Amino acid sequence: MLKLETFATNYLQLLTGPLGGLNLTKILNPEDFFNKQVLDSILPFQMSPVLQSILGQHDLLIDVGFGGGFPLFPLAIEFSTKKIVGIESIGKKVSACTLIRDSLGLSNIHLINDRLEKILIDRPCLITFKAVGRICDLLNFINVAAGCKVSVVFYKGPSFRDELYFKNSNWSCVEIFEYLLADNSARSTLLYENVPRGTLKNKNLVKLSELILE
Repeated sequence: MLKLETFATNYLQLLTGPLGGLNLTKILNPEDFFNKQVLDSILPFQMSPVLQSILGQHDLLIDVGFGGGFPLFPLAIEFSTKKIVGIESIGKKVSACTLIRDSLGLSNIHLINDRLEKILIDRPCLITFKAVGRICDLLNFINVAAGCKVSVVFYKGPSFRDELYFKNSNWSCVEIFEYLLADNSARSTLLYENVPRGTLKNKNLVKLSELILE
């Protein structure tokens, strides 16, 4: 845990120091930052056997709309052997997180400045969304190549149930996992998996595999 706490301290110093003008986090208290930003990003994967199993099936993790880097950076620390890709449409946030990545030496992170709906997911992966929109809308933004298996995790608060009632034959809900943070605030993750027949609607897409070539 010491490694994670040290990471959180250095991370918060960057967010409130050289990057303070960007307001990338509203949580400035170190203890709250550790619990609500860092631990909240990784706890579901530590506590849910289903998520642990899904994680074991994927070497590639994609965080969409990472903003100030949550859960992007905590996942990169916790799962350092996996390739972590961040997709963010706002250029200044990508630039800020590039500085954070390089300052913290997180070499397993690849950042992409683009919109998810313009990308064809052509590699098996696990995708995460944290506080970036409604489940039904975000699933519609994901274009998946035929035969490609994709899992999606949504981080949510306690009022998520009104988002469950929608029709999308390309995705099915596999697990709803509810847990508490240190301050007893309720959190949830919702895990979806695709029907691997492909969801391609637009041929003018750039392949993910081409974007992450190194």
